[in-house]
Amino acid sequence: MQNASMFNLESYYKNFDKELSLAFSILSDIYFNDIYREFNPANMNSGTLHAKEEQEYLTQKFDYLVDKLYLKVVFVLELYNLNEMLNCFKSEFKALKPKNDAERLPLTDDITCPILDLISNYFSAITSSICYDDNKPNVYLKGEILETILESTSKIIYSEKIEPKSEKQVVDPVVKYVESAFADTVKDVRLPKPTKCYKPDFAIPSLQTCVEYKFADNSEEVKKEMGQIYTDLHGYSGSKDWTFFYVVMYMTGPYVTEKQVKEELKMVKFDENWKFILVHGPGGRDKGKK
Repeated sequence: MQNASMFNLESYYKNFDKELSLAFSILSDIYFNDIYREFNPANMNSGTLHAKEEQEYLTQKFDYLVDKLYLKVVFVLELYNLNEMLNCFKSEFKALKPKNDAERLPLTDDITCPILDLISNYFSAITSSICYDDNKPNVYLKGEILETILESTSKIIYSEKIEPKSEKQVVDPVVKYVESAFADTVKDVRLPKPTKCYKPDFAIPSLQTCVEYKFADNSEEVKKEMGQIYTDLHGYSGSKDWTFFYVVMYMTGPYVTEKQVKEELKMVKFDENWKFILVHGPGGRDKGKK
C-alpha cells in the first residue's frame, strides 16, 4: 500500500473520465454513421472508400480506448489489493469483449454499449472506495460520482430491462448501483419533525446526503410532484446529520423540459444544498393506479 499512498487519484479520475467520455463520443459517431449509410444506400456506391476508412479509424480508436480503460481499471484494483473486485471485473470484461455493439437508449440520443457500461460502473465503484488522503476523504469527488449514477437512472432502467410502474421500481435498481459504490448506503432513514416524519428513499451517511425519487406518468403528476418537492424542502431543512439532498424525477415521457423546471425552482429559491435531476424513460402506471 506504500505505492498506493503515492497514487494521485484526482489526476486518475480526471483523465479516466475524459477518456471514458471520448469513448462514448466515438461510439456515438460509429453508431450514427452506420445508421446514415443504412438509410442512404446511394452513398454506399459513391465515396465509400473514405467512409469505410473513417469508420475503420473510429473503430480502431474505440477499441484502443476500451483496452486502455481496461488496463487503468486493472492497475488501480491491483494497486489497492481489491482482488475480489479485480477477478470479477476481468471475468465480466472477458465475457463482454466480443459483444460491444452500440445501443440507443429509448427516448434519447444517448448511445451506449455493455462493455462501456461495465467499465463506467467499476470506475464509479473504485473512485468512491478510495480517496486522496485516508484522513481527509474527498466528499466533493464522491458527490460527483453519486450524481453521475443518479443522472444515469434512465440508462440503468434500460440496462435492467425494466418498464417501471411505480417509484419503487425505479429506486430499487438504482440503489443496487449506489450500494456497489457506497458501502454505507442506508434505506431506512427518518427525519422527524413536529408534525411529520420525512423519509427519503435512501441516504449515504459518509456524504451526509439524502436522495428522494419522484415518479410522474403525465404532466399533471409532474405538477403534483413538484408541489411535494416544495414541501420536502422545508421538511428536510435544519438537519444536522444530512446537509445535501438530491431529488430525481423520473418521467415516463418528456412532459417538461429541464429548463422549465429550473426556471420554476428559481422562483421558489431552491436551496443551494439541493440538486434537482430530471430524467425520463419507459414505463407507466397500471391503469386505475396513481
